[in-house]
Amino acid sequence: MIEFALKEETEEESRFKSLFMNNEGSDITLKVQDKEIPAHKEVLIKRSKYFAGLFNSNQVNKIFI
Repeated sequence: MIEFALKEETEEESRFKSLFMNNEGSDITLKVQDKEIPAHKEVLIKRSKYFAGLFNSNQVNKIFI
């Protein structure tokens, strides 16, 4: 039998989870084909080197990928 111990969620993990699950307060919209996806710039920067580089390079408001 395999047992798993659940790790208690840190405050930072809890905040990120809340941002991910809630569109409220989103500050950027990703457009994929015809679908618009509300997102949080801070989450994208923290979770992706690609987006961190993109947003930290002083790009204009609209970025086309």
